[in-house]
Amino acid sequence: MEKNSHTVLSKSYLSILEIIGGIKFTSREIDILACILEGRTSKKIASFLRLSPKTIENYLHNIRLRLECNSREGIRDFLEKSDKVFFLKIHYSFLVF
Repeated sequence: MEKNSHTVLSKSYLSILEIIGGIKFTSREIDILACILEGRTSKKIASFLRLSPKTIENYLHNIRLRLECNSREGIRDFLEKSDKVFFLKIHYSFLVF
């Protein structure tokens, strides 16, 4: 698949994932949520997305506040209960491609 079509598909999944469980997420938060669902650590996510681990922790803190949960496990539970798990997994595959 050529890069341009890859970008279009990735943006399509981002628009599908913009609202999960009635909560709106930014494109970067969606990237992080996809990584969390795949079991990545903050350090791995930071390296993968070329951000600092502190930045990832800040994103996760804000996500936990909006979801009213205290842990990654709570974030994963929220995602797994949503109807967007399939799309998050596909989005993750676009990130690693």
